[in-house]
Parts: sequence; structure tokens; C-alpha cells
Amino acid sequence: MDYLIIGCNGRVAAINPLTGNMKWETKLPVKYSSYQDVNVLIDEDLIYAGCHGYLFCLDLHNGTLKWQNNLKGWGLNDITLALKDKSIQIMAKTSGGH
Repeated sequence: MDYLIIGCNGRVAAINPLTGNMKWETKLPVKYSSYQDVNVLIDEDLIYAGCHGYLFCLDLHNGTLKWQNNLKGWGLNDITLALKDKSIQIMAKTSGGH
């Protein structure tokens, strides 16, 4: 079964799309606040996650952190991810009604 991979508040998780049950959850080792947006991109058996100026690679099947890059000197902003034929773009946040 393919799981829905989500990123939110400094965490990445695999969710069963039929039941909503969580298969695994990984808290990203972000140096500052954990309440940060997380962008995720899946490629084969890897998940790339960008969060608060950090880049991470996780195992798709169990969420194990394979590596991280602190992107030293790049600041603490959101990260846009892209591979050939795949990309994740940042969506702008707005205030106001729904």
C-alpha cells in the first residue's frame, strides 16, 4: 500500500490514506523551533524534507533519518524541493477568512 506522506510542525509522517492511521512519525532534528512548515518530496524509497533552513533525507518505509544537511549560511527559511519531473513549491500563507 502507498502511504500518504505529510510534513507539519517539524515532523514527517506516513498516513494510511484509507483509515487515517499513522504508520510512522519522525521528529526532524531542527535546531530552533519545531513549529515549522515541512516540505516533502518522495523519490523511489527516499523522502526529502525541507524545514526551517535544513534539508533531510528519510527512509520511506520507516521514517529513519538517513542524512541531514544544515545548509550553513543559507538562513532559516522554507525550502523548495525539486528532482527531474518532480517538484514541491511553497504555497503563500494569507490571513483572513476561509
